[in-house]
Amino acid sequence: MYSPVVMAVASSIVVVHYFSDFITTRVSIETTLDECKAEVFRKWKQFTPLGICFFFREGGKDLPVDCDYLLQALASITNNKKKTSSDIFLKNVTHVASSSRSREVSSVSNGSSTSSRNNYAVGMYLEDRRKPAKPSLSDAWPKVLGEIGHVFVEGVKEVRIAYTKYRFRTGFNMVVTYNERSRFTAKCALKECGWKFHAASIDDRNEMFQVRAYNPEHTCGAGGRNLNQKYSTIFSSSLIE
Repeated sequence: MYSPVVMAVASSIVVVHYFSDFITTRVSIETTLDECKAEVFRKWKQFTPLGICFFFREGGKDLPVDCDYLLQALASITNNKKKTSSDIFLKNVTHVASSSRSREVSSVSNGSSTSSRNNYAVGMYLEDRRKPAKPSLSDAWPKVLGEIGHVFVEGVKEVRIAYTKYRFRTGFNMVVTYNERSRFTAKCALKECGWKFHAASIDDRNEMFQVRAYNPEHTCGAGGRNLNQKYSTIFSSSLIE
């Protein structure tokens, strides 16, 4: 009996950067731009799919990723080059100065224009009016460790930085039991608390780590917190970079 051959869809990991923060997501040659924006919104609640745009850097220039084709081409090229990941950057367009948008809103209210561009400007303007002040980048740090299956594409260094962000932002006392090239394990300092995080290498060169076990719930309460957390100069340097 004839069985059709099912071809695997080419895909790659895309690291989305926003200043010193980042998330990872998988993009294939079938992923749409709207789907990618929705995934970013799911992980970073301070943005909206309508209010963000992507770009990548090539030859010292910022080039927009503004259509499905460009996003899918990025995934295809990364896959063909046998690279583990590619980088794109996020721009929050709702925080751009709105003086020009205010003029467009005025023209729409006077009935002088009904173009989709002005309608878009009105939507962005109203969204800005509803949004609170720009949130701190550290607001997303409590979720920076991801979940079981999450991949850190820069190895144990990225895991250490993510763990420090989590510890610094949440204030919980935790201890690291393994901190090696091939594995990283941490747990709450209080024995009765069930919080535990474990990530391990998934390749021979230890270049990529995956979260293997993670219990994100602290049962130690306020007694397990220390608001005077210390961090290393390496961590400070990573934020500056």
